[in-house]
Amino acid sequence: MCSGGGQVHYFWRFCSTSKHIEETAKFATEKLIKSGYRVAGILQADLEGQIEELLECAERGELKPLKHIKRIHRAKPLDIYEIRWTDIKVLTEEKASGLYSQANVHLRLYTVEEGGSWVVGLYLHEKKIVNGDEAETNRLQNIEIDAAIELCEKCSEDNWKVSELDSLRKRNRKPPAV
Repeated sequence: MCSGGGQVHYFWRFCSTSKHIEETAKFATEKLIKSGYRVAGILQADLEGQIEELLECAERGELKPLKHIKRIHRAKPLDIYEIRWTDIKVLTEEKASGLYSQANVHLRLYTVEEGGSWVVGLYLHEKKIVNGDEAETNRLQNIEIDAAIELCEKCSEDNWKVSELDSLRKRNRKPPAV
């Protein structure tokens, strides 16, 4: 849906405010800082702007398949998709000198769709690239995908703690067969 040209609503899991896109951007910033990156000032504004811009494109159905979004086939029968950021600028500290140098990181956000006009952002992580070892890079990413699938299944009954979904999901559910 995020690439099909139609309008959708984006919700961030466990978000207790109506600012789902902003909360996702804030979470991404906090996650990178916890990973040891320096993200402040203009880098933080750029990071949050990139997150918000792509999620707003998702809400308008304007994501480009494979460039911005990809279906996660190992998640079937769930409809889980990966939204991609590949050029997030951060600073890394060189331990010996204490000096900072610029680096680019890749972020991945896994979302779930159920056929309604909404998607839920489930799980965000930095994609770790192991230079020269594609198999290890894939193995590390599959661990993250499995965590997203588990979170999706575990929290689905509670609508991922997104109160706006309480009525939306009830409308789309079929009555039980008699």
